[in-house]
Amino acid sequence: MFNTKLVRTVAAMVVGLVLMGGVFWGAAQENGYPDQQQLNDAAAAFVNYFKIGNRPAVITVAEIEQRIINLPDFGAKTADIMKKAVPIDTVSKLLSLKNSKGNKLFTQKQVILLLALYNLKP
Repeated sequence: MFNTKLVRTVAAMVVGLVLMGGVFWGAAQENGYPDQQQLNDAAAAFVNYFKIGNRPAVITVAEIEQRIINLPDFGAKTADIMKKAVPIDTVSKLLSLKNSKGNKLFTQKQVILLLALYNLKP
């Protein structure tokens, strides 16, 4: 019923991929990348802080300095502009922030991330 050559080829590919994965995983461990437990612990801490019922309803200077500045694509200039506008408690206030060139401060990706992490009023 099954083509023997095809089954052998697929089995050889699977074994090869597993071996390559092990080699890459070992190389990653040697290069100082965090192990899976460290990644799991960091992810769990992040998720626990931002549980749906625990999402802050306002963005404060402390939130900007402790959390937002550490998110991808959020730099020091963005943090400075946000600090001048605190407290940020509404989506409209968040969306009205402009950069030094007068353009919107946040990309769509950044806005979605902030709205997922903070429970701002409309």
